[in-house]
Amino acid sequence: MEAILIKQEEEYTGIFTKIDLINLLEKNIDPAEVNVSTFMSKPILSLDASTSEEETRKRMVEKNIRQYAVTQNGKIAGLISIKDLDS
Repeated sequence: MEAILIKQEEEYTGIFTKIDLINLLEKNIDPAEVNVSTFMSKPILSLDASTSEEETRKRMVEKNIRQYAVTQNGKIAGLISIKDLDS
């Protein structure tokens, strides 16, 4: 898994990625000793489920982002990763 969405109460508040974990470990911080909200990426960037593969890839490259939340009917329905587009 490349990333997980973080939910507090009933609202998604951030995304914790593999890169966030690497940054944490590079600082010699024990992940068990910190709150994930300290290192998660926020805000969550999203795109609609109807966004084309080409547009999705373009946004990822332009913004240097490896994951987007995918929304459907205004709600987060899942995640898409650059690896999903490369398969």
